[in-house]
Amino acid sequence: MRIGSSLKNIFLLIISIIFSVIFMEVIIRLFFEISGKKRLFRADPVIGWIPKENIKYTKKLFSSKKREYFVNYSTDNNGFRFHSKKIDINIKSKPRKRILVIGDSFTGGLYSSDDESWFAYLDKGLNLDVFAYGIPGSGTLQQWMVYKNLKKIIKPDILLIQTCTNDIFNDSLEYSYKTISRNQALRAPYLKDKKIYYRDEMYVKIYRFLLNRSNFFYLIDYQLSVLQSKFFKVNDFLTDENLDKATANWEYIYSSYINEVKNDGVQEIWSINCKSSIDPEIEIKNFKTWVSSSKKNNVEIFVKSNDKIYQEFLNKKDVYVLGGGHLSDIGNKIFGKSLVEEIKSKKNKFIK
Repeated sequence: MRIGSSLKNIFLLIISIIFSVIFMEVIIRLFFEISGKKRLFRADPVIGWIPKENIKYTKKLFSSKKREYFVNYSTDNNGFRFHSKKIDINIKSKPRKRILVIGDSFTGGLYSSDDESWFAYLDKGLNLDVFAYGIPGSGTLQQWMVYKNLKKIIKPDILLIQTCTNDIFNDSLEYSYKTISRNQALRAPYLKDKKIYYRDEMYVKIYRFLLNRSNFFYLIDYQLSVLQSKFFKVNDFLTDENLDKATANWEYIYSSYINEVKNDGVQEIWSINCKSSIDPEIEIKNFKTWVSSSKKNNVEIFVKSNDKIYQEFLNKKDVYVLGGGHLSDIGNKIFGKSLVEEIKSKKNKFIK
């Protein structure tokens, strides 16, 4: 009798949990609908996740100094967050050279309006047609895979690779799950034995299924990610030996990416990093790896603009969003204008 009663209670508990989850899912879907809140990125079977196409979204943000401002985010039918106005992507004649910008949250994150983000200032200040595409949380491998798709559409004359010091961890199959982006690590592609590999454990498949279909699960996962970023640091998990392995893997990806771009006949390859060389909290070894690998592959790098941002931060300028880590609207403007001047100082032929 007791066993039957216990089984009945367990059954009722399971049913209650299922109905509670369904109820919360319905409530959150209604909240998304009424509030206008949107998921800006969708699952992609090859790249992991990419920007949703043809989307418009406005959000209120706060800067690090608690200043309130609004940002307007949008994408076109190819997922580009920005491209120079009055430019038909499919037009055969190209009056100006085209620069394709590919990056992570520094490029694709919702921290500044499209036409006020750093890449928009390249359009305003240089004699180039600018196309910008960003995937927050992505590594260099994912961005390389994006390039394979976008090059057919844009046929760029210049590629600007926006990197960050965490790319080395994001691209590591062995160690990415031990970083603060563990939720992203379950969805991303990796190189294993020089072939594309995806985590295929059962719990990973369940995670992807729930994340892609449930707004309730999505919000829980997002909040856990925020907590992870506050309590975990990458270097807490990686020994020098582990870091060396991850670094070698990233250098292979970066070099292979660049070699493909060169073989495609792209005239120039540029790169920037989301970190400043003078910031004492920088993962200095990773930053130096980016510098040395870029030079080894004849990639033109620009570093003064990030140093300018950090100097303005020290001067109490409101350059970051609340919580830091990403540029605010003011930070994007300072960075963009500084980058234009840095490019002009090295590349006279692109001055208007």
